[in-house]
Amino acid sequence: MKKLEYPLVGYAAQYAEQDAIFERYGKHMHICVIDPDAYRIESPEQMEKMIADFEPFIKDQDQEMRYISGEDPEPNLFHVEINDFKSHFITDAYTAIENEVGKDAVGKFCAYPSTSNNSGGRMVVTIKDGIEETRFCFEFSLTGKSAPMTVNESTQFAINTIKNHFVSDRNF
Repeated sequence: MKKLEYPLVGYAAQYAEQDAIFERYGKHMHICVIDPDAYRIESPEQMEKMIADFEPFIKDQDQEMRYISGEDPEPNLFHVEINDFKSHFITDAYTAIENEVGKDAVGKFCAYPSTSNNSGGRMVVTIKDGIEETRFCFEFSLTGKSAPMTVNESTQFAINTIKNHFVSDRNF
């Protein structure tokens, strides 16, 4: 890797960070720089911390790929199909689940683009109940075959599915 001169700003910071992620983890990741003038990496130490912060996410994504491939079966995955895909559906649903169920109960979170014309994408959320973890997969459907729901109804359906699964005395 070439010697970088800090501070890195804007797209130079973006490219350097992407290169460092690939160098460390062997994964291509796109860092989206919305405001290039404001995106700065001040020092090698800050760069190191930023790259290290990606490790749990990359490990989770690798595990998700093992689940998708069938290499690692998912005995505790609940699949819920939600109709009516809208923009930001994944982050809206995740935020609502986190707010309703509680941040301490919401574990890992992964999102996937659609794999077919009938899918708007998938969201997998791990919910922790004591030492138990249950993975919920929410598929956002474009099929229109089920009764259409608005994004709010879809999100509430996801929350209700999670709440109904847990029969412990946990107070969601």
